Amino acid sequence: MTVNQVTGALLTPDEIREIVGYVKTYRTSSTPFDVAVNGELSTDGHQKAELVQMYEAVGATWWVEYEAPSTSLVRLTKPRRK
Repeated sequence: MTVNQVTGALLTPDEIREIVGYVKTYRTSSTPFDVAVNGELSTDGHQKAELVQMYEAVGATWWVEYEAPSTSLVRLTKPRRK
């Protein structure tokens, strides 16, 4: 899972926002980039959608759902055209 290395907890949307801001500040390319967050979502559909939308709002473009013993990918934003 994408975790805070100090707390061991899933990175929060605020932490993802901070990371995206840092990358945008120091990245030399102006092309778009993807941000993947992974973890386990609630089985409640409403809570699941709410959580994913919070991460998408701060710049995440992928949610990687952990499903033992495999992993599935969910694209959060539309593919970018070149």
